[in-house]
Amino acid sequence: MRLSQLEGLYQEIILDHYRHPHHYGSLDHPDYQIEMINPSCGDMLMLEAKVDANEKLIQLGFHGSGCAISIASASVMTDLLEGKTLQEAKHLSHSFSKMITEPQIDIEALKDELKEAVILSGVRQFPARVKCATIAWQAVQKINLQNKDK
Repeated sequence: MRLSQLEGLYQEIILDHYRHPHHYGSLDHPDYQIEMINPSCGDMLMLEAKVDANEKLIQLGFHGSGCAISIASASVMTDLLEGKTLQEAKHLSHSFSKMITEPQIDIEALKDELKEAVILSGVRQFPARVKCATIAWQAVQKINLQNKDK
């Protein structure tokens, strides 16, 4: 598959996640609710999570409004992180952040780890959109911080 075909496929997947986001909606009695706002783009996301006694993310949901990149990123993220431990989620969110912000990172090496989230790797070419792609992932970091306080 040529690079232009791959980029077109990634764009289609991003738009599909934007139009039909996975895990969109509020959870009943979440353990965590993290509101994130990106003033530069107007994105507002509320990430909600239920965590079991083993610190596993047993259910994730999000709601709010935002651009295609922020909604698609949240959708992909919730698919990837549901069922993972908070520690695994922290590691994956760091890997995602590196993929988006560090141009020298080998995306091929991250495919097994980040799975479908690699579709957002092209965002690093547009610095103004990095916050859009990372807003939901930053919310996961806040869940980890709040969990340490419990």
